[in-house]
Amino acid sequence: MLARLAATAALGDPTFAYAYVIDAAKAVTAVYEVHDYDGDGYRSTERLPELLEAVLPTSPERRSVNEVHLPAGPGVRVQELLSVETGSLFKKKTMMETVTYAVLPPQVDTILVFRMSWTNLVFGEALLELAQTLAESLELAEIKEG
Repeated sequence: MLARLAATAALGDPTFAYAYVIDAAKAVTAVYEVHDYDGDGYRSTERLPELLEAVLPTSPERRSVNEVHLPAGPGVRVQELLSVETGSLFKKKTMMETVTYAVLPPQVDTILVFRMSWTNLVFGEALLELAQTLAESLELAEIKEG
């Protein structure tokens, strides 16, 4: 199941990604992706929503954007409810919720993007809390050689 998920284009070519699986469900509950993008032209919190629209799949039914201050740096939090097409043989529309954090780390010119998405909306509140906890836990650390 995880290999099939990793092979799909829906992940948007992340730097790395994790699947959150609840044992009882025996299915992927959520996908957590981390991306890094060149900061050219987007090095302000006002421009970050434009970057997200340009690089990640989006067609929101509902969208909210808020500024955030995380240990990794200042940024924005975008929560969306999307209508996505699923299924390989029989295509159907499914609602997917996403929460995305785009952050401007002061140490580098790269923009970091953390995104969690899920289709089982019953778990929405718990997954929003988990996404916030993960975003608040990520920091950039200098690796000293030698």
